[in-house]
Amino acid sequence: MLTNCDILCISDICWDEHWSVEQQFMSRLSQCNRVLYIERPVSILTPFKRFGFRHAIRQVSHWIRGGVRKKSENLYVASPPPVLPLRYLDVINAINGCIYGRWIERLSYKLGFTSPILWVFEPSAARVISRIKHSLLIYHCLDSWTGSSTWWNSNSAIEKQERRLINMSKIVFAVSRSLTEEKSKYNQNTFYIPNGADFFHFSKAQSPQLRIPQETESLSPPVIGFIGVIGSRFDAKLMTYVADQRKGWSFLFVGPVVERVEGIRSLMKLPNVFFVGMQPIEQLPAYLKAMDVCTIPYRSNDFTDNCFPLKIFEYISAGKPIVATVMPSLREYSDFVWCSPDSDTFLKNLDKALLCISQEAVKRRMELGKNNSWEKRIEQACRIIRNCL
Repeated sequence: MLTNCDILCISDICWDEHWSVEQQFMSRLSQCNRVLYIERPVSILTPFKRFGFRHAIRQVSHWIRGGVRKKSENLYVASPPPVLPLRYLDVINAINGCIYGRWIERLSYKLGFTSPILWVFEPSAARVISRIKHSLLIYHCLDSWTGSSTWWNSNSAIEKQERRLINMSKIVFAVSRSLTEEKSKYNQNTFYIPNGADFFHFSKAQSPQLRIPQETESLSPPVIGFIGVIGSRFDAKLMTYVADQRKGWSFLFVGPVVERVEGIRSLMKLPNVFFVGMQPIEQLPAYLKAMDVCTIPYRSNDFTDNCFPLKIFEYISAGKPIVATVMPSLREYSDFVWCSPDSDTFLKNLDKALLCISQEAVKRRMELGKNNSWEKRIEQACRIIRNCL
């Protein structure tokens, strides 16, 4: 673990959103280092996104009140001023870089972060970074950003901004082997750091003392579950087919529906399907305890071909069998995940997974989860950083 360092994190999400790699890394690093966590700024288009209005009001309110909240002795969370939308377009990126970078520069000086380690998750932040004095620049690549291209943020614009950041960085971390291979073409100091899990927290799902949530007590077994954001990568058509074919089973979905997912309304109409919305991370082990099999039903596209699902080791730490669609990053865990190329195979794999609930199978899964904790991931990253420092 790094100690007595100043770390300035430029994140692509806000601290109070669903907990992801950014919060997992920075919350632990702040135990022995000072951390300034910069949230992603809002724009004038943010209120028009699903759940965006509340998000924009909250972030602007934080900014007006000074922008900085002290979460713990060593952890500061900052809400930046609003910026222009369409952040990957070159002219707008330059303007935002000036506004955003100058604000961070002033805040860093005020808090005494004079030459911090810059740990960046936001792929469009190269021009922001150029304004900030730092001792080391790390780009932590969590996804194939070009895989989610839209008309206002084209693949070429996204790639141009991310490439600029990669070239500037001393270290690049990537969460999947395919992303590591791709980014290493532009920066030889690219390292594979897959996602991990809070093993201690999620292993509570096996505790006899833990009660399942009240709304799950009446569900007919077996319970097939999913925990996570239900967005563009979620295959609602697949789960509609599966739930319709297994009418006697219960299907439990924990997480926010953040986009207009194709086929989601048909899924929600089925009588054996239950959506409980986003739940606090403290409650997730209880929901996992209520599930017999956990799923990762992602669409097949460039985005998911390069991702490493955050939930994989959370499910495994809870001792649960997993059925997923085909993703290259899951191949090395074929002993623990049933990967399914089509809907009928997905169904058959659910049947198989329901038979693998012995204590021996649970123990094997939990051992794998323990060996892939966030603590081990952070120590791996810190060894690389210490060598560079």
